[in-house]
Amino acid sequence: MKLNNKTKYCLLFFFSFVFLTITQLLFFGNRLDYYWNYNNSLQISNGLLPYKDINIITTPLFHFIVSIFLTIFGKSIVIYAAALSILDIVYIYACTKITHILIHKKNDNIDVLTYCIYTFFLYHSYFEYNLLSCLFLLFIILLEIKNKNAFLIGILAGLSLLSKQSVGIFAIIFVIIKPFIFGENKKESLYRTFGAIIPIALFVFYLLCTNIFNDFISYCITGLKEFNNSFSVFEFIKISDNFIYLLMTLILYFVSFSILICYIIKWIKKKISKINKIIIYYSLVCFVCIYPIRDIHHIFPGFLVILPFVIKFIYNKTKNIININYMIILKRCFCVFVISFPIIATNMYINIWINEEGNERIVLKDDYNSINGIVVENTFKESMDRIIKYEKQLLSENKKVLVLNENSVIYHLSQNLYYKDYDLFMRGNFGENGENRLINEIKNSENTYYIIDLYDYGVRDTKYNQIPIKIVEYVINNYEEVGTIDRYTVYTK
Repeated sequence: MKLNNKTKYCLLFFFSFVFLTITQLLFFGNRLDYYWNYNNSLQISNGLLPYKDINIITTPLFHFIVSIFLTIFGKSIVIYAAALSILDIVYIYACTKITHILIHKKNDNIDVLTYCIYTFFLYHSYFEYNLLSCLFLLFIILLEIKNKNAFLIGILAGLSLLSKQSVGIFAIIFVIIKPFIFGENKKESLYRTFGAIIPIALFVFYLLCTNIFNDFISYCITGLKEFNNSFSVFEFIKISDNFIYLLMTLILYFVSFSILICYIIKWIKKKISKINKIIIYYSLVCFVCIYPIRDIHHIFPGFLVILPFVIKFIYNKTKNIININYMIILKRCFCVFVISFPIIATNMYINIWINEEGNERIVLKDDYNSINGIVVENTFKESMDRIIKYEKQLLSENKKVLVLNENSVIYHLSQNLYYKDYDLFMRGNFGENGENRLINEIKNSENTYYIIDLYDYGVRDTKYNQIPIKIVEYVINNYEEVGTIDRYTVYTK
């Protein structure tokens, strides 16, 4: 039976959804960023306010969108993974549409190949506020190419600002000045400006109504200057535990940026189409994702936006070599990949779920509240169990416990607990003058036990992490050591 195109794409979306969801549960159990973003969305779905009750350092649209999924379908991390997969698929589809327009050729084989390529690049990265901000830029590119609705373009730029403020500011600037740079009707700038003002005005109204405007300024603007962890490429090579993967990534980035530079030079020489100019123009905004943390992970959204140029370059160089029959065979191979990998990933997940003994990894289940269903290393689970048991014992004695370590979010999600600044215990996430504020809180605390990993203090190279050593140092120097639990040392007054 021959399937029509609509059925084919529905099946493609379904299998990629399963693949992206299962791989998150399989491989992101040791990625703290994944838990931090999930926790922020979870706490919003629980009724807490960003900035006042939750230490979010970006504009909160991403967390609000995900919190809607959690509120409707359940607050499990499995629902979170499914929500991110849906957003991933929207992103992949937008990139596929842009690539289709660049190549100027209606060909289902190329579209499927392109969709699979973007799926491959996104599966090892999870969707978060940087990609959401860039997703709105992709929508802007599609509207700009079709010369449609300047007012809607402005609204999308405003939504980009509400996803990540640093990217959004430049998105709005680029959207407003674009008619002047491209020699278009100057009145469009006015429509774009009004469009951008609407979501921003609604957000400011929300901040004022909930009385969290000052908290927003502290966490999202003035407090960001406390970040201090930019890495050079050589430093990343030094600390990488997977040199081959890192080397391949760097080569791919180098090739991609080289192709982008070639297109920019063509633009300068006026040898490039308007569509190419538009995509180059807005792709530059995506590189603002590197602020305030300047590392390879934060270059990734910009890389995804220029990837259509890489695909176009490869296509132009091979279209006369690879005939349509080879293209069909290649498409079928990719389809087999997209269908088989979800099945393989699902079997891996089920095997880990059922066969617990002897496995290096294990599925959290039964006793871990909202993070039931995610896969972690067995040794980490054993360590986590000891910490949780110790915390519960102290809490049963009416003693307060604070884990001054980046892993605290996992320990507390599994107990359905939340401690605002301590469950994202990283420098730059406490608002303006945040470290001094937390030290003052600790000074004034009573009957509180502080659990510290001494590896964070004195052993671990602080250039490569955001551990707030100033706070940890204060507790070590001023409080009494009363015991150890697992790899942690316990301090109290």
